[in-house]
Amino acid sequence: MFNAGPLTLLSANGEPDPEALEIVDSLNLAPEFQHYKKEDLAILTTVIVCQKPDP
Repeated sequence: MFNAGPLTLLSANGEPDPEALEIVDSLNLAPEFQHYKKEDLAILTTVIVCQKPDP
């Protein structure tokens, strides 16, 4: 997503939320989300660091 524009993605990280991790198995997921790992679906916050190109 960020590499498509003028920004360079330096890092993106997030940890699964423990409560979300517990309930994700009970969710009735839409087909387009069923291929994701349970741990990825439980990430609620992500820190994304990008850099603008040099002028």
